[in-house]
Amino acid sequence: VIMLGNAGAGKSLLANILLKKNRFISKFQVDQVTTVFDEDSIVEKGKELVVMDVPGLLDVNPDITERNKKQLQEAFKQHNKQIVMFVFNVNGGGRITPTDLSTFVLLFEAYKFNQQSVIFVVSGVSNEVYSDKESLRDYESECDDIISGYMFRHFVWSNETVNNMVLVPKFDNFKDGEFSHDSVQAVSVRKNLTEAINESVYHGHIQSKPIDLSANAMEKRKREIQKIQEIQDEIKRQREANEFYDKIISRVF
Repeated sequence: VIMLGNAGAGKSLLANILLKKNRFISKFQVDQVTTVFDEDSIVEKGKELVVMDVPGLLDVNPDITERNKKQLQEAFKQHNKQIVMFVFNVNGGGRITPTDLSTFVLLFEAYKFNQQSVIFVVSGVSNEVYSDKESLRDYESECDDIISGYMFRHFVWSNETVNNMVLVPKFDNFKDGEFSHDSVQAVSVRKNLTEAINESVYHGHIQSKPIDLSANAMEKRKREIQKIQEIQDEIKRQREANEFYDKIISRVF
């Protein structure tokens, strides 16, 4: 399983949760925590799971972005087949950012990820949303609309819904700077991530074109994504308005 995403997404923490130990450095700081790809494994029920922690791609320093890109390319060469786990961080419950989705799209264009081999992880969901089943279901649907709405329209994906998505809460179970892997929260997230992995298909992803992280490429994708988000927001407003009027009519009659 190869962990992808931008810096600060929480890839290292999620990798540690899968491994049940604080193997990779995971902390809050201005500079990137992970600068080179690394891997470790865990064996459960006779099966080995290899987890690769890869530096976040984008950085304000283009030289660092280029270094991160080379690390990602080397990581993909280490194993014949992979499951891609792409992590978005929504910082307490906001929506997936065009920058993060653009990063995934530009990687997809280079590697043509198999749809059955991709797991989307939305990390940093507010505990208020995460603890309420209805709110969590609605939020997952919104995230699905943003991702699949773009991917289905612009690329050859077989359906209009995401195959595998895992929502992860904003973690608060750190003790003396160390993450508690036996907490209820961590165990629940590990279970959900493991189930998503078991439902995915390992696939050999070979780079077919350069990874274009230029400002022009990013801006083009961000504009396309923002336009789709605007359309989806309008559809949501119309749906909510219709539901409101239906309630009024039902009360009158």
